[in-house]
Amino acid sequence: MTYRNTARLSPAFILLWFLGACATAPEPAPAPAPERKPLQPAPIIAPKPVPPAATLRPVSDNYHGTEVIDPYRYFEDLKNPEVAALLKAQSEYARAQLDRIPGRAGLLDRISQLSEAGISITGVQIAGAKVFYFKLAPGDNVRKLYVRDHMNGAERLLIDPLKVGAAEHHVTIDYYRPSPSGRHVAYGVSAGGDENSVLRVFDAEKDNDLGIVIEGARYGAAVSWHPDGKSFFYNKLPEPESGSIEVGYINSLAYRHTLGKDPMKDVALFGRGIGEMNDLAEMDIPSVVVPAGAKYALAVVRHGDARELEIYIAPADALHGDSTPWKKVIERSDEVTDFQVRGVELYLLTHKNAPRYKVVRTNLIHPQVAKAAAVVPEGENVVIQIAVAADALYIKQFSGGVDVLQRLNFSTSVFSGGKLEYLRLPFDSAVRVLVTDPARPGALLRLESWTDAPRYVALEERSGNIKDTGLLPSHGADFSAIDEVRLFATAKDGTRIPVSMVYQKGMLLSRDHPTLLTGYGAYGIAMSASFQATRLAWLERGGIYATCHVRGGGEYGEEWHRGGQKAN
Repeated sequence: MTYRNTARLSPAFILLWFLGACATAPEPAPAPAPERKPLQPAPIIAPKPVPPAATLRPVSDNYHGTEVIDPYRYFEDLKNPEVAALLKAQSEYARAQLDRIPGRAGLLDRISQLSEAGISITGVQIAGAKVFYFKLAPGDNVRKLYVRDHMNGAERLLIDPLKVGAAEHHVTIDYYRPSPSGRHVAYGVSAGGDENSVLRVFDAEKDNDLGIVIEGARYGAAVSWHPDGKSFFYNKLPEPESGSIEVGYINSLAYRHTLGKDPMKDVALFGRGIGEMNDLAEMDIPSVVVPAGAKYALAVVRHGDARELEIYIAPADALHGDSTPWKKVIERSDEVTDFQVRGVELYLLTHKNAPRYKVVRTNLIHPQVAKAAAVVPEGENVVIQIAVAADALYIKQFSGGVDVLQRLNFSTSVFSGGKLEYLRLPFDSAVRVLVTDPARPGALLRLESWTDAPRYVALEERSGNIKDTGLLPSHGADFSAIDEVRLFATAKDGTRIPVSMVYQKGMLLSRDHPTLLTGYGAYGIAMSASFQATRLAWLERGGIYATCHVRGGGEYGEEWHRGGQKAN
């Protein structure tokens, strides 16, 4: 039945019709009861693996009334089967944990690929026309010493450490120093990683070792040749005490060795207890150098790892052991950290009343540091290094994370007219190496940045132009998609701290990207830009690499250094 005019129907009728419709609708079927599943046993949680533990076997010692307990004394015997087994078990545990990290295998493969992408050339030195350097090629375990007769000459292997000394000992070259002509090379080698350098001499022309063996020559920086090339100076530590094989670090003396003579008869020239030099401490490191063209020898004292030097002078023809007439000309209180000699001129790098350092010039024979003329006065940049060449004094400076280079021309005929000039570098970079020769004009530089691979360039005398020497082949790691930026973070006391960051171009800098943050602030060492090919494996996966130039380093001079030192 169809109702065409429902407005005439009474509410009571509509209600009765609705109830009737509901009464005649079929009832829904009852929902089936849920199937009862058997109870599952509680999951078994595997215990978290723990590293193998060492057994504690306390050994007690009494030092001046204080008892010291060492529970791992037996670990000193590496041949003990129990110790060897524990070390092996811990190694296996560590390997298992590392292998569980997702993506680690792929990252490791990429790092290995990048590490084999180029060769490493370091320690470049120039003697005459010859160029010497360390080279570490892909696949090599130790660096080898090479030489070229000139910068564009053919490369020749000079010293292979794997062929030096007894075959059963792993030998490394610690340092080397060529004679002024490049004919001979004094070098130090250590066996088995003991760092107890043994000084030897190699004939670069006849390609043979001279058989000179001087033990205890641990401080390679103290080795220098006499300008005549017939003798050299070195630092030697005393022989180990009876029953000991360990070379110490104290009471070293400066000696002179003449080629063709027995090194066992070398006489000490300078050091603690030699002549009137009794005010030296046992930790002081003395060395002797005769600058090219100078008639005076300089005895330099380094006080452990402190940077400030003491300098003595004596006539170069009066070096006769105890009777050498040394005279102190530079006190430690003068705060000199570097020096260069040109004739009778003495150039000093000092932070005396100059936290960002300055370069002063005085007379070599009668120096007066307090009255010395400032050739590079203290400025915004921090002066780090000075090096003398035939044409100029080259000055390396640091500006909050970037190296800059100046030179003071000795000749008035060049562009700067005998005044200071800044030299243009191809990119914001670190001058990792500054090599000069007092007998040759110009300089050799090793440049690199966070994204630019190292290169060795020649700095021309007059123009100041930069020319790639080709000494280091181009690197295989492609950083063209990587950018770098220098930002500042504000410390709690309001100081602006430089931060160098490297990341993919176009990346939004946010906390969504994993970041490796590193920093070092000690000894006044500045964290300058460094290129590392393997870093690309992290960057191309979206990572950020950042270096924080914290106080304690040398980014802004001595005040910056002291700002992160001791109570600071």
